Amino acid sequence: MSRLDRRVGIEKLRVYPCSLSLDMLELCEARQHDVTEIKETMMVDERSVNPLYEDPITMAVNAARPMLTAEELDSIELLIVGSESGVDQEKSISTWVHRYLGLKSNCRNLEIKHACYGGTAGLSMAVSWILSGLDGDARALVITTDQSRMHLGMAHEFVLGSGAAAALVSSRPRLLELEPGKNGYWTNEVSDVTRPTSRVETGNSDTSLL
Repeated sequence: MSRLDRRVGIEKLRVYPCSLSLDMLELCEARQHDVTEIKETMMVDERSVNPLYEDPITMAVNAARPMLTAEELDSIELLIVGSESGVDQEKSISTWVHRYLGLKSNCRNLEIKHACYGGTAGLSMAVSWILSGLDGDARALVITTDQSRMHLGMAHEFVLGSGAAAALVSSRPRLLELEPGKNGYWTNEVSDVTRPTSRVETGNSDTSLL
């Protein structure tokens, strides 16, 4: 099968929105904040809240694991994790996700450090890899996972949260078939948030949302 004849897209998709959530109406009432700004301008109805037992790695695994069969897990030979929420200052979290999903050793894994574009870039990379046909019918798993370091009672608490999404990408696009090359892109740098350490976050999150 030639590259042009090969189909590609998302075979399965699953979202993990975090195990706890908070209604914006209740939060705005408690903080005496304008609910119209949050629900209409920012279009936020709820925000997720991380309990102590959840981090970007556990959310990534929780997004992917329930949707994957043993056969699908064994067929994954590329794992890409898009995130800006590493659990330390060194190791790619894709290695931990690889371990806790129980993926085989014959599987590439990497992390793309970009919250806004990491998942899209990962999907594009996975699509190109599958279209190459170099690994036969192997699948790719693309996961996005992020967690705000600013929590309740801190600045911008209304527009922050956490969660993860996982997409199984293959030549069997049961959910969504993609048309390679038919896409657009536009970008510019926005100085919104900075994380000088793994536990500190500062800046204006509204900037990136708008």
